[in-house]
Amino acid sequence: MNTPTVQPILKALIGGVVVVFLSGDTLSIASLVGFITLFGIATRNGIILISHYSHLMTEEGVGFRDAIVQGSMERLSPILMTALVTGVGLIPWLWAWGSQARRFNSLWL
Repeated sequence: MNTPTVQPILKALIGGVVVVFLSGDTLSIASLVGFITLFGIATRNGIILISHYSHLMTEEGVGFRDAIVQGSMERLSPILMTALVTGVGLIPWLWAWGSQARRFNSLWL
């Protein structure tokens, strides 16, 4: 089992469930869609890191520990940008109003 891709999914699941229940909301279709989006982002970030570690070790001959440190520092910016853009893209759901808006508020949590 690939730990760098599974571990973020487990952390995302725990964090997502905690946020849903701390906000007083319930699990709904919208929050489950949010979970799927969150899992996709967590998986993508893990794959980006693993592929970059592999590139550093095979193509550039960097050692294992150095590849992890260097690769993590080099890929921090793209990973944070992906997460930030996703969060910014969900802001309109935060300010939605109307009879159907409440149903989708848990999507952005």
